[in-house]
Amino acid sequence: MEGKKKDGEYFPFWLAVIEIDLEDRKIYTGFIHDLSEIKDAENQLRAMNEVLENKVIARTNELEGAVNQLLSLNKKLEAEITDKIKAQNLLQIREIELEKSLAKERELGELKSRFVSMASHEFRTPLATILSSVSLIGRYSDKDQQQQREKHSTKIKSSVTHLTGILNDFLSLNKLEEGKINTTQEIFNPMALCEEVLDELKPIYKPYQIISIEKG
Repeated sequence: MEGKKKDGEYFPFWLAVIEIDLEDRKIYTGFIHDLSEIKDAENQLRAMNEVLENKVIARTNELEGAVNQLLSLNKKLEAEITDKIKAQNLLQIREIELEKSLAKERELGELKSRFVSMASHEFRTPLATILSSVSLIGRYSDKDQQQQREKHSTKIKSSVTHLTGILNDFLSLNKLEEGKINTTQEIFNPMALCEEVLDELKPIYKPYQIISIEKG
């Protein structure tokens, strides 16, 4: 949905409405989740995708220029019989360079496709966790259920942090292409990671779904 702030600015949001039965009446509680940051992330992702597409177009034009140069060189080779051996060697070098350029173009295209696919998947999981936690918070209306509310609030904060991390990864694409980012290896506890992922998935389980962790 779209909302309007006091200053007149419009912003996108999710609205979750929950019905609560009281003794003499029913009341409805609504929770608004501001999607401005998510929309900004989507816009930045689209902008990044446009940048990648422009790079592909630019690289393709360079390849077309290289092919035209190669054709021109072939015509000259036909007239330069005395330099045939040297020209053939040069032609082979150009063909190797052309193959390398084509390989880089294919790699760039695959990278763009993987990024778009990964964005669709990676953004969906934390957003589902946020929506589920927001809905569940509304069910814990008693004072003695503060612990449950805090648990889901922590999940929301964790998911937002996760989304921010994903966005930063996408924004680092140019740095990765330029080789400005160096990878580092770290030791981590795989069981702790599995338990954390399992805990985040619990709110969106279907009744027939069972996920367990077995220590080897």
